[in-house]
Amino acid sequence: MNKTILFSPVGGTDPISESNKKEGSLLHICRFYRPDTIYMYLSGEMVRKHHEDDRYRYCINRLYENFGKTADIHAIENPELLNVHDFDYFYEEFLKHIKEILATMDETDRLIINISSGTPAMKSGLLVLYTLGGFAAKLIQVATPVQGMNEHHHSRNLNVQDLWECNIDNTPDTPNRCREVECPTLEVLTREKIIEQHLRAYDYPAALAIAQSIKEKSSGYRKYIEAAIFRNTLKFNDAKSIFPKEQLKFIFPVQDSNLIQSFEYVQNLVIKYRRKEFADFIRATTPVIVEMFLLVLLKQAHIDIKGSYARKNKHNALKWDGDKVINSDIFDILSRSFNNNFDPNSYVNSTSILHIIRKKISDPQIIKLAEDIRTVEESIRNSAAHQIVAIDEDYILRETGIKASAIVEKLKKLFELSCRSVDKDSWNSYDRMNDFIISQIKK
Repeated sequence: MNKTILFSPVGGTDPISESNKKEGSLLHICRFYRPDTIYMYLSGEMVRKHHEDDRYRYCINRLYENFGKTADIHAIENPELLNVHDFDYFYEEFLKHIKEILATMDETDRLIINISSGTPAMKSGLLVLYTLGGFAAKLIQVATPVQGMNEHHHSRNLNVQDLWECNIDNTPDTPNRCREVECPTLEVLTREKIIEQHLRAYDYPAALAIAQSIKEKSSGYRKYIEAAIFRNTLKFNDAKSIFPKEQLKFIFPVQDSNLIQSFEYVQNLVIKYRRKEFADFIRATTPVIVEMFLLVLLKQAHIDIKGSYARKNKHNALKWDGDKVINSDIFDILSRSFNNNFDPNSYVNSTSILHIIRKKISDPQIIKLAEDIRTVEESIRNSAAHQIVAIDEDYILRETGIKASAIVEKLKKLFELSCRSVDKDSWNSYDRMNDFIISQIKK
């Protein structure tokens, strides 16, 4: 219960280096982690030393006397093992022993693994085993005292008692050379790769679902995926409150309060197109087009329809305000356009706004784009809304005479012409947001 268990190969500098008189990795981990149970894996040469003077247990026990505790030490002996450079052998060998250790543990215990002692094949075997195995453990790496390769000089004249007394690390203020290595398991690596793929496909709910399945590993970046969901559902202010301030100008290139809603609406439509959600793409065109046309009037003719001539009803739908519009030149334009049948309390729609654009905007390119977009809406919106049909790119082309990609480009172009602060690069802001989130995953 609540035990710390160490699994450690034994190397040539364990327990104490005979060349620099400092602790090897095994003893140094014991000093700073004080494991309750220790499993030492001994190859042929180390078994011989172990039988000569019991040096590994002797030094650990002497160290633990300073802590007023004892350790349960197990020696896993393999006296026949002389070829210590066979990676494949150690993967299978260590897997067998670690499985046996895990079977003795309960959920309150923790396993730590020394990846600094032993041969390169032993260290690599443990790393790959952990990466593929997906078991809970802490990998401990111990820096050499000289921050370089250990030298192995062995003296048969120095007994284990003298070696212990010469231990330079045996002081209260000896520096801790241990470091916990963050080595993700293959399962985590695979899931994070899937998260990246979902982000690239703009499927933020799917990315979040995977991130929540690896809560501990995703704690540093999961909030940004949640922010992406806020943005994609047009809660862009909530999203902006989560991303770092220094990233906002890259992720949200439009900051103007009069522009951001329309820009994000169009961006949302662009994402629906990129994800090939053509039915949603068509259904979303009407509110986007109305917003775009209102923005054109605001930016090009300084006419604020929402603020000066319209109001929202209890369902948040925009309707003309008869008291405000009836004595204005806007009413005159609409009355003539609808053969004196204009209802000053009707809903604001793209058709009525297009009539005003024709009269109030002088730029023929903007007028032509607005007319083309309205024609597309008229051609396909009603048929898609009132029929059970399979909507794909061919359907859109057949009904409108224009490709879905061209519809997107016309909307973007209309926005750029109306709002000079928005350029082609602004439409890549979702990809920049994805790049930022992925950079946090890779950290």
